[in-house]
Amino acid sequence: MQHGDSWHNNFIFHRARNGVRVAVVDWQVSYYGSGPSDLCYLIYSSTTSHFRMAHGESLAKAYFENYVAALEDLQATETGVTYDEFLEEFKRVSKLIYTLD
Repeated sequence: MQHGDSWHNNFIFHRARNGVRVAVVDWQVSYYGSGPSDLCYLIYSSTTSHFRMAHGESLAKAYFENYVAALEDLQATETGVTYDEFLEEFKRVSKLIYTLD
């Protein structure tokens, strides 16, 4: 499931005692597709090109690690994709989205 409009204004953050809670809003254009494209769009729409060049892959790694941790919390037995497969798709989609720059 993809959000379809993952820019910073569609995320609500709440600082709590045990960390930060995040709610994602505005789901009317959600669809089934490639997870990395939502991440790429969020990074593209919310950062500078300099930041993306310096931190794009580390953000992808942090996203994937949190994805796996969330699946473990849900007691899912498989991630459905390896990190290498995720990173390959992230790079492929990045090339398409970053051409908008």
